[in-house]
Order: sequence, then structure tokens, then C-alpha cells
Amino acid sequence: MTTPSHTRSARTQGPRTTLRIPANLARLADAIAKSEGATRNEALVHLALLGAQQRSRLEATAALAKRRTEGIRQRRLSAIPAAEGFPSDEDLTKLIEFRGEYYLAR
Repeated sequence: MTTPSHTRSARTQGPRTTLRIPANLARLADAIAKSEGATRNEALVHLALLGAQQRSRLEATAALAKRRTEGIRQRRLSAIPAAEGFPSDEDLTKLIEFRGEYYLAR
């Protein structure tokens, strides 16, 4: 049996799992593993952690958008007449809600 050509990373603590992955993800993980001198599993864990971080950022962005939307509603800007060509309160609220949903869907 040959020894690995790289130093293995420390074993990750936590639950074990077995899963099937799409072929394109396997190719990506293999490419990362090859370039980093790691195993496919190590590359998959790396990708999963990156995805989890991005998901957290998206959720934080959506929560901020929701707070801002609520802030607009609470300020009752509609009491101030809208200037010609300027979006109404309702239009601004819809835009902010749309942007939050757009970023969550990405």
C-alpha cells in the first residue's frame, strides 16, 4: 500500500454520513482535491463550509432587508406627498422586498 503524497488534515469531529453527489460536483471536488493535495472528501467538506457561510450571509442580508422594509412602513412616509417622478412608499416597499427575495434565491 502506498502512502498519501500529502499530509492529511486532522479528522473532523461530528456525525458521519454517506451520500451520492452529482457528477459535476464530484468533478469540481476532484479538481480542488488535486490542486490542494487533499482528498475528495476534504474538498467536499471545504465546499460545504463555503456554502454554509454564503447561506448565512444571504439570511443576514434578507433579515436586514426585512428590518429596513419595516422601518419604512413605520415611518409612515406616505404622510409626506411624493415628489413628481419619485417612487411611492408602496413602490419602495415592493422594491426592498423584491431585492431581499432575489438575494435569498441566489
